[in-house]
Amino acid sequence: RRYFDEVLDREWRRARREGYLLSLLLLDIDKFKQVNDKFGHLVGDECLAALASKVDRMFHRPSDVVARYGGDEFAVILPYTSARNASALAEQLKREVEGETFIVDGLKLNIKISIGVAEIIPNPKNTPKDLIGLADSRLYQAKPDDVGSV
Repeated sequence: RRYFDEVLDREWRRARREGYLLSLLLLDIDKFKQVNDKFGHLVGDECLAALASKVDRMFHRPSDVVARYGGDEFAVILPYTSARNASALAEQLKREVEGETFIVDGLKLNIKISIGVAEIIPNPKNTPKDLIGLADSRLYQAKPDDVGSV
């Protein structure tokens, strides 16, 4: 998380100075607690690592940053990217993840993810927390109804 905070702060300052768009994806695994409960935390950790590798392979521009945000959540910082383009990338990622069977500790797992997308042009009236809050709100709007809140 510290890495994410440091990179977002650096990108925020640069985008504010240069006046460009900054988009953020927040994503997590739907019903991840059930994976840990059914298969154990080691399998859950391997599942997170497999998802992280998948996300990292997809976002490969030098300016794209993939980081663990917390728990089963990941963040993707996308400088110079509109919400429209970020949403298209999010949908592509969702299709690819949900179309793949992850082999984890000899088990075949199919996972579903939810993704929140937000865009902002940093200025003196907003902060990185505004971008994170918007992406987080959209992540929970994207959750299937049967996932519910904790």
